[in-house]
Amino acid sequence: MRSELADFKVTEKLGFVPSGSGQHIYYRINKVGMTTLQVRDALAKHANCAARDIGYAGLKDKHAHTQQWFSAQGAIPLTNSTFKIAEDSPAQWQIVESQLHRKKLTRGAHKGNVFCLRLRAVDADITDAHVLKLFSERVDCIRSNGFPNYFGDQRFGYHGLNLNRAIDTFISGRRASRDKRGLYLSALRGFLFNELLKLRVAQGNWSRYCEGDLLMLNGTNSFFKVTDQASEQSLESGQAGYQQDQQDQQAEMNGRLDAGDVHVAGLLFGSHYEASAVLAGTYERQLAEQYPELIECLNAADIKPARRAFRAIPAFLDWAHEGQDIVLDFELPTGSYATMLLRELLHYRDSSAR
Repeated sequence: MRSELADFKVTEKLGFVPSGSGQHIYYRINKVGMTTLQVRDALAKHANCAARDIGYAGLKDKHAHTQQWFSAQGAIPLTNSTFKIAEDSPAQWQIVESQLHRKKLTRGAHKGNVFCLRLRAVDADITDAHVLKLFSERVDCIRSNGFPNYFGDQRFGYHGLNLNRAIDTFISGRRASRDKRGLYLSALRGFLFNELLKLRVAQGNWSRYCEGDLLMLNGTNSFFKVTDQASEQSLESGQAGYQQDQQDQQAEMNGRLDAGDVHVAGLLFGSHYEASAVLAGTYERQLAEQYPELIECLNAADIKPARRAFRAIPAFLDWAHEGQDIVLDFELPTGSYATMLLRELLHYRDSSAR
């Protein structure tokens, strides 16, 4: 993967159309070999405004060709120009389009991301009928059932160093810039979420309903607690009636999960979170007892608990083979990682990590 920058392409789907009027200029920007924050800073310089006045919906890969939206408050519109970092470097950014809008672009405001990945020099003979059948079955499984929605390695910084930096920062009470503080908190919560999801995957219930689970509506960040449907009447009629109501409720929730209507809403740990006493809470308490130092960091940071779906289902997933290359086209919801889909399909090496 990523033998060349053009092998990894990402296009951000904004999910709404800028209004055409307002105090903010929205820029659709192509970037190559740059981080989102590098483009943010470069855009602020050219638009003659502070970096804090630049909005963006999500962080995009550096070692890739990506397209995403930025907003600048009260800036002078820029022409559709290409800006190179250095003459001897492939890194550059290009303004494709600009429109006015009323509000600043905020994190998570986009609908999703469309990916086109080229995987080069596949070891297996992908023209062999048996290999094609096996790979097609894996693709079909992900199309139908999705994949575990782990945070990718990008979440944790180079060689995962952001996790150690987060511990050093929050335990010691050191000051950190707003950007670094955000990255460190993301690493802490991402690690704990991944460990929680691993527990559920090991138990085979990452996409099944457990008592105490919250469920998230597909395509949204909205989640809800399942109301106990065991009525007073069933309690009065005996334990068997109560258990039957519980089983019926579990079957109903699993039916919605199978249909892709909802996903289990996994916990993003926050300060002073208290797990429930039922099954879903036992996994959360196990993690809190296993990583008390990380929980202490989150308590010190005073950040509210949140939720993230344990499962991601691509809006579409297509593939083709060209010689010994595989080309994948797919769309993922906001916050899901292409590399986590990829790991469910095959073993790969990321050339950009060398």
